[in-house]
Formats: sequence, structure tokens, C-alpha cells
Amino acid sequence: MSSDFLNSRINYEKLSAADYSAQAFKLDRVAEFHRRLGSPADGMPIVHVTGTKGKGSTAGMIAGILRASGQRVGFFQSPHFLHIGERFLVNGVPCSEEELAALVAEVQPVVEEMDREMVAGNVAQRSDRIEVETGSAFLSGHSRCASFPAAVTWFEIITMIALLHFRRQGVDVAVLEVGMGGRLDATNICTPLVSVITSVSLDHTQQLGGTLPEIAYEKAGIIKPGVPVVSGALEPSAKAVVEKTAEARGAEIFRFGEDFTTKISGSRGEFIFHGTRPPCDFSETYRVGMPGRHHAQNAALAVTAAVILRKKYGFSIPSEAIHTALRDTRLPGRLEFWPGTENVILDVAHNEASLAAALDFLRETFPAARKHFVFAVSSDKDWRTLLEKLTAEADTLFLTEYHANSRFTPVEMLAAYCRELSPSAEIHAFHDPREALQAAFSRKKPGDVVMILGSFFLVAEVMEVLRGFPDSIYGNTTAAQAAPFSR
Repeated sequence: MSSDFLNSRINYEKLSAADYSAQAFKLDRVAEFHRRLGSPADGMPIVHVTGTKGKGSTAGMIAGILRASGQRVGFFQSPHFLHIGERFLVNGVPCSEEELAALVAEVQPVVEEMDREMVAGNVAQRSDRIEVETGSAFLSGHSRCASFPAAVTWFEIITMIALLHFRRQGVDVAVLEVGMGGRLDATNICTPLVSVITSVSLDHTQQLGGTLPEIAYEKAGIIKPGVPVVSGALEPSAKAVVEKTAEARGAEIFRFGEDFTTKISGSRGEFIFHGTRPPCDFSETYRVGMPGRHHAQNAALAVTAAVILRKKYGFSIPSEAIHTALRDTRLPGRLEFWPGTENVILDVAHNEASLAAALDFLRETFPAARKHFVFAVSSDKDWRTLLEKLTAEADTLFLTEYHANSRFTPVEMLAAYCRELSPSAEIHAFHDPREALQAAFSRKKPGDVVMILGSFFLVAEVMEVLRGFPDSIYGNTTAAQAAPFSR
């Protein structure tokens, strides 16, 4: 079965100490895999998006703008919440189980052949290979040998499945969200029309490095020679790395805070975009439908990328399509108000920067409300810092674990640290997220807020729980999509 084959592969999303190195994440191996599948990315117009925070939202807005412009759009995003087909969207429609099974059946023999070559120690001759140098992937254009010292990974397989699916579906353009980092990510075999780096802050430090310049180096690895790059990197040391990389590769860079800026102009998500150099030398007021002030910067990056596509590559992107997409784009788990409930919010915040954005939103939107947090986190995150922020903000903290994989931090460790931080804080610990959620709902009074956060994996499991809760436990929670934000 296709699920058995996929589940048998190395999945770094489920490993807490992934070896992020050129040995584990080999772009020459990915390039060879891509070639054996017929090079589905070749000639495909692509927008490539990475960043520590906001990459999913920004990529979603870019896909929304292109779709509202009448393009047929493929959107590769990660991780998924309820079904793997959510990772491969064509005009917003997930890949079906039948389509996925057919695609897996197509790639499986290629993977198994590469496995056999790896075991036998064989090498394959080819004229074009991907090399990893100076933090970038590029085609060398001369004959070299490609060897496979490590097995094809789960994420590399689904990246190729995405590209095959988009090619078969005849997309006009694809938006690819990086899985982790950028330089060694499987998506980095593409040559995009535009590269976007949303932000650089501390996350995945075990894999990407413990300093902002180190992480920026990995993110800047998606910058290609001559390909425009839109950058949201603001911290000076990270910004310098991104700018130096762009200069070295002859890539024109458009910098948030210098070449374009935003100014919040209202309480309903309105902001003024102001650009200072072509092709973005204009001012326009937009409204973002996703809640949270931080989405104004994500939207500005999306606008800049869209205008580059329009001016440099001739895409038909009417101004109204940008307005429509920014207003209407919703992504699950991004300050998502669960329908049929009062002030129950799901957010995938899992690092200090994203948690700060979520807490800022709560302070602004619910200044007087009691706040109850349901929290679980991966062990490779800076969970101590996250708990320091949460215990200072929470009226009640419900700690738990997710069950999807073994990366979770044991709830006993979370509880012990919280009690060290604040012995008087009201803290409850549950191994089962369902019990944590029920306890939070039992404490919630009218006007209170319950926020579930800390991990994509927790939010995914809570979504399934909420879908299954009967009305008597907490209202009608059977709807799958987030209701439009209102307050």
C-alpha cells in the first residue's frame, strides 16, 4: 500500500534531532531522483518561499493572488493537518487519495532502484548535477558522478510527488513552501521566478545553527543567480547575510523596511503598502483577512512578489485580484477561530517570534478576557522560553502531549519547569490532549479565551478532537473550515 511505502521512509518531521547536513539532505540525490522522474519542475513557473515565521501564510497569500488572477495554481505546503493530500493543492483542492496512491506507485520503483544502487555502492553517470557550494544549489553543467550515500527521504518523495501532481494537473504556476531551512531542502532543486524569504529568527537551532547569521545562511540558500528575491529579514546580522548572498549571486533584492514598508491604518486588518523603487513604487491600502498585525508584513511580501511577477514576467495580475486574495485568504491553524465556538483559537506558534505575535494579538483583541492555554511542544524547540512567556500571560495553563510522533516534550518536564517559574500559577498536566481540551472548556466562562498552540502536531490532533466533540460538550464543532474572523 502507498501509505506503507511512505511510512517506511526516513521522515525528519518526526525526528527530534535530525541530521541537517549535506550527507542527510543531498541535493545531488534529489536532482537525480527528479531527473529519473522526467524532471517535472523543468520549465514550470515557480515561486519559492522560505523563512522562520510567516512562510506558510505568505506562500498562501501568493497562491491566493495568482488564483484570484485566473491562474491555475499549485501550492505545496507543509506540514499537513488531517490528510497528506493537503500538502498538494491545485486551485485550493487537495490531492485525492486515489491520485496520491497513483503518484506513490509511480515514484516507488524509482526510489527502490536508487535504494539498490546505494546498497550496492553503484554510481550513475549524468551530465548535469546539483552541487552544494557557498550555500546555494546550482547546475554545474559538466559531467560528474552522482552517488547516493543516504536513502531517499520521506520529504524528498513528497516533494517530487507535488511536482509530478502539478505537472499532470497543468498548473500555470506553482508556489513551493520550503520544508526546513532552504539551502539543503528538497524544494531547492527548482529555479524559480521569484524567491521569498519571509523572516529570520531562532528556530530549528539543532539543525540550522544557534545564531541568526547561521540560520540566515540556510534560508538565503534558496537565492539563485539572477532571480529576484523578496526579503523580510529585519535583524541586522541576518539581513546582512541575505543581502550579501543576493549580491554574490547577482539577484536583485527587495527589502522590507527599506524598499517597501507597511503602516497599519485600521482595526480590521487594513494597512498601507508603500514601495519606493520600481516595480513597487506605489502606495495602496489593503486589508488582510487573517487576524494579527504580523500578517501585514507577510501580505507586503506577497504583494511585492506578485508585482514582480506582473512587471518582470508578464503575469496578468489585476490590482483587484491582490485585494481580493489578501482579504479572503485563510490558512488553518493561523489564529484560527474554530467555528461554532466562542473565542476558541488554534495557532501553530512554536517558536519565540510566532508566540510573541499570537500573544500580541490576544492582548489587543481581548485585553480584559481570562486566557486559558492548551500547550504541547516538540522537544527540539526552545520550550523553556515559550513557557516563560506563557506562564506570564496565562490565567490557566493546560499542558499536554501530542501522539502523532515521538518529538513531543514529556508533559512532566513542562509542568515541572512551569512550577519552578511560578509556584502559584494554575497549571494542569494531561498526557491526552482530549482531556486537556475538555478541562480547558470546563473552566471557560463566557468571554474567556481558549487558545491551543505550541505545535502543528497538537493543532492537528485538536482539530480531529473538535470535529468529534458532540454539541453537548462545546457547541457545534463539526465544520472543517475556519469562519471569517470577526470581533
